[in-house]
Amino acid sequence: MATDPNKSPKPPADVRRLFDELAGRYEFVNRLFALGIDAWWRWQTARRLAPREPGPLFDGATGSAQLAIALARRHPQREVVGLDFSPGMLAIGRTQVARAGLASRIRLVEGDLTRLPLADGAFAGATAAFGVRNVADRRQCLRELRRILHPGGRLALLEFALPTLPLIAPLYRWYFSTVMPFVARRFRVADTYRYLFESVEAFPPPNDFLQMLREAGFANCSATPMTLGTVVLYVAE
Repeated sequence: MATDPNKSPKPPADVRRLFDELAGRYEFVNRLFALGIDAWWRWQTARRLAPREPGPLFDGATGSAQLAIALARRHPQREVVGLDFSPGMLAIGRTQVARAGLASRIRLVEGDLTRLPLADGAFAGATAAFGVRNVADRRQCLRELRRILHPGGRLALLEFALPTLPLIAPLYRWYFSTVMPFVARRFRVADTYRYLFESVEAFPPPNDFLQMLREAGFANCSATPMTLGTVVLYVAE
């Protein structure tokens, strides 16, 4: 487990290849693990982003583009750019965007969250769902998200968390460390989901992550636990 709150645990040997191979099953397996609640998490993220400035929106670690689609539907007058480092995931995302009838408003590009191929101040709002914990340098990722936002732009980040409620915490750890690996083995994605559990354990607690957001140049930072504290929605500007 990583001890530096800025650093993710060491990923599998070729994490990009693993996500490429997982792409066709990613959405189904994630929805199974989240018991279908993930759509509500994304809707809340799109709602809480609430950009106040004119301009497009950015979704980092967009994967199969589900949050990008939620953003486009919640903010119908805005264009959305989604970025991911996995070509396989982006291929699935483009299919989903076309199926949603949003290809004219959502553009998906390949890239790295710590070196965004985007102009300074280009976006009114930015999101990422379950992506910041995977980057090698979280502070650099947050600085890049700050760089691409307008002055007054807003950020909404969704991340898994370890709940602290006395009855929920041990049950969640059992589910995450026992049930999920069993299901992952059945779908032949055991390495990826072993890394998922380690990355959730290694992610800094909300107060520490809020401080990282402030150090990256964000203000009015807040953390809202959801679903018994199993996920946290961070909002800043």
